[in-house]
Amino acid sequence: MRRELGGFESAEAWTGASFPYNAVAVLRLAGRLAAKDLAVALAEIQRRHPLLRARLLLENGRWLFESATAVIPLRRIQRAGGDYWRVVAEEELNHRMDPATAPLVRCSLLAEPDDDEASEVVLSFHHAIADAISAATVCRQLLTICGGGRAALEETVEELPPAPDRRFPARFRGRRRYPALGAFLARQLAAEVGYLWRSRGLRSAVPAGPARCRILSTQLVEDATKALIRRCRQERVPLNSALNAALLLAVQNQRYDGRALPLRYFAFADLRPYLEPPMGPETVASYLTTMRFTTDLGVGQEFWELARRIDRQLHRSFRRGEKFLFCLTSAALLRMIIRLGRVRFGSAAVSYTGPLAFPSEFGDLGVRGMHAFVSNMPVGAEVTAQARLYRGRLCWDFVYLDADMDEAGARTIAADILKRLEEAAHERD
Repeated sequence: MRRELGGFESAEAWTGASFPYNAVAVLRLAGRLAAKDLAVALAEIQRRHPLLRARLLLENGRWLFESATAVIPLRRIQRAGGDYWRVVAEEELNHRMDPATAPLVRCSLLAEPDDDEASEVVLSFHHAIADAISAATVCRQLLTICGGGRAALEETVEELPPAPDRRFPARFRGRRRYPALGAFLARQLAAEVGYLWRSRGLRSAVPAGPARCRILSTQLVEDATKALIRRCRQERVPLNSALNAALLLAVQNQRYDGRALPLRYFAFADLRPYLEPPMGPETVASYLTTMRFTTDLGVGQEFWELARRIDRQLHRSFRRGEKFLFCLTSAALLRMIIRLGRVRFGSAAVSYTGPLAFPSEFGDLGVRGMHAFVSNMPVGAEVTAQARLYRGRLCWDFVYLDADMDEAGARTIAADILKRLEEAAHERD
């Protein structure tokens, strides 16, 4: 069985053809998970989700998913300390998958021979087959099966999930989309020309030579997280906009010495609720779109003013339906940027997936923590992050390139973000 990729799926496929482009999930477990139990669970999950068996083919300039039968490879790795999962996660972020070789997912199980108290599972997906919601779905189902929960479906699911574009609202499909698409492209061209002119001499260069993804994880403590959420409600600003503001201000301060300049940022949207009919989170696929905006940061930029401005940009874009238009045009934009190789896609990108409703126990297995990362690339953003609310805390998983900064520089940016969020949460008028 085959199907053509949708707009953003194609963008992810083109990116993966040029750079490693993987979504990596890390499960830190309390208790030891047997490799044989994990292998059984992986096989069962493949029966549920066709894209976990598929491969990518490029025919006449178009990407296609094709069903296959390969088993998810499982590596057993001996840990060299409790944080060794970071080494494995970075390896997966920098591993370039062969799109024509199924499956486009790998799994690693980390444990120490004499330690029955802890283990880790690292899952790596080609981003074209899974987004953050899909990765969380796979993790939850895996642990449910390993913990003695409900078994898999009796029969293998063969039908590939539909491309998101096929379920767009009618005015964004076929010929009816062209008026909105034309107006959108005109706005994007004007924004691009204006940004390039106003940011000349101020933008960070594309790293020359090899660049590897590095990771860093941190979190906002529970009391500060509660205070931040409460303050966002008072300011009538979504938490996502506040996170974008904090990341932009930290990049401005640490990467551009606090200078006044325009910066590019990204907002990510899960398309599942907006499709017709809507698609539930149980379907494993990449139903994502990325929206690209420019905002001006002044010297001593005030946090909540910036957060409100970002929220207005996002609200205006959503009202126009631009989440669909960005999706339709993303493959062409990515191919152009990758081909040129001289312009960075942006400065800051944070994907906020909201509260993670993830059980803390699966039978005899407990969950000590969960992390999520997405590969970055030399023409990508200078700092990218996955953020979520988990057990009452705001958790951040950062990815940066070693050609851009060292670990100390990344930690400085992360500390800057947390400080700004804490100050904004407790700020008094």
